[in-house]
Amino acid sequence: MINKLKKTIYLHKLRKGSLTFTFTKRDGTTRVLTGTLKNAPVTSGGPRNHTDDIITLFDVDIQDWRSIRLDSIQEVKEA
Repeated sequence: MINKLKKTIYLHKLRKGSLTFTFTKRDGTTRVLTGTLKNAPVTSGGPRNHTDDIITLFDVDIQDWRSIRLDSIQEVKEA
């Protein structure tokens, strides 16, 4: 339930602008990603938000779709 609420808040903010996420990747390394859903290109590769524990967003730096597990997020800042 908490993940679903967090996801809803993040998606709302991403549709209006950008957020910067600091999170732990599956390999244990820390990554910083600035993403958005505002004016993001519609492609066959994204966005897919089918589960409550994953958020899919457009990485503005590498110009591609990425997914983040909500339980891996360490920090979120408005970009």
